[in-house]
Amino acid sequence: MHPIDLTPYHAAVRDEVCGICLDHTQAGGCARPNSDPCPLETHLETIVESVLSVRPTSKIAPYISALRVINCRQCREDANGECELRNLVDCAVDSYVLRVVEVIEDVAERHGDGRFAAAS
Repeated sequence: MHPIDLTPYHAAVRDEVCGICLDHTQAGGCARPNSDPCPLETHLETIVESVLSVRPTSKIAPYISALRVINCRQCREDANGECELRNLVDCAVDSYVLRVVEVIEDVAERHGDGRFAAAS
């Protein structure tokens, strides 16, 4: 598998997820404080890795499990599997998980990333 260029993922997430987020400002920015940035910005690489690790399915549970194992443990989840952002319903990844998965899979398919990569 070749390294994934995150540029198109950043652009797609900004266009397709940030625009529906409650933290999205009228000016088009993010209202989250610089001291507490959005996990979609700070952990996009592991979010993409998590989504692309799942075998294609119409069920969301495997994607959530992969996000918890790969991404959340590197973000804010504690040793007990608890996350303050998730508990406060303040995690964009968790709140918009369906759209996040769709966007990442769409970009990966267009760019031939992850499981969409051509066999060499």
